[in-house]
Amino acid sequence: MIVSEATYKQYEKMLWRIAWSYHRTTGLDAEDLRSEANVAFLHACKTYDESKAQLSTWVWTCVTQHLNAYIKSTGGVFCSLDDNIPDPRNLMEEREDFSAIVSSMSEGAQQVVQIVLDAPGEFFELSSRVARGILFRKLRKMGWSWASIWDVFREIKRTLNEA
Repeated sequence: MIVSEATYKQYEKMLWRIAWSYHRTTGLDAEDLRSEANVAFLHACKTYDESKAQLSTWVWTCVTQHLNAYIKSTGGVFCSLDDNIPDPRNLMEEREDFSAIVSSMSEGAQQVVQIVLDAPGEFFELSSRVARGILFRKLRKMGWSWASIWDVFREIKRTLNEA
């Protein structure tokens, strides 16, 4: 399929929305992601087979798969910390009352905080969404129920927001 300007204009907002959602969850540059989405769009149009799917479905699939591969090619570092954004590990060390805050939490919440603090490289280098998924899987393997995991996550969030 040859891509016309009209076809591109029809999908331009969709490409930008997909790129923006990846920017928000990964911290990667939005314009870089938009460029990659445009490349994926051109590839999707080139490989489109109307007997298998609608063009919009094919474009969405190709663009998201391409952006996932692009993120992996960046080395899996989703949000690099620069000089203007303090490293969260240092913030925790600087807070004198952090241990008091953690002590005020339930036993389950304290256990989750300890899991994260015991393996900072496993969690702090990733987007919050990916880190949360890893933590979910760890807790499920430990026998936690979905409801108890969500309750503890909400408790931790509420406690840290109030601090």
